[in-house]
Amino acid sequence: MHTWRLLFILAMFTAFSIPITAAPTPGLEASGLAHKVLSGPDDDGDLEISVKVTVRNTTESDVDAEVGVHAVDKEDFEVFDVRLSGKVKAGQTRVLSDTQFITEKLYKSIARWEIED
Repeated sequence: MHTWRLLFILAMFTAFSIPITAAPTPGLEASGLAHKVLSGPDDDGDLEISVKVTVRNTTESDVDAEVGVHAVDKEDFEVFDVRLSGKVKAGQTRVLSDTQFITEKLYKSIARWEIED
């Protein structure tokens, strides 16, 4: 009985922990990735950072854009992830940005930032 219960819990955990990523939206071009420290470190050692990407909509329709940004360390491990989203009007360009908190130690370990393909 305990084995079945354990297997069920393991199956449910696995089913809900699989990351799902959407394919890039046709007609959207992301560029101009930038980041900066806004404040900190605070008493807990956290920094407030801002991340932004410029998104161009080359279609004839308004698009709900979602862009993933990854921070990678010197060993090519992804160590931080930001999702930027917003509506981009047809034929227009818009800057998507967000603020996040990150430990100063983790921020200093980042070797490069990448826009998700």
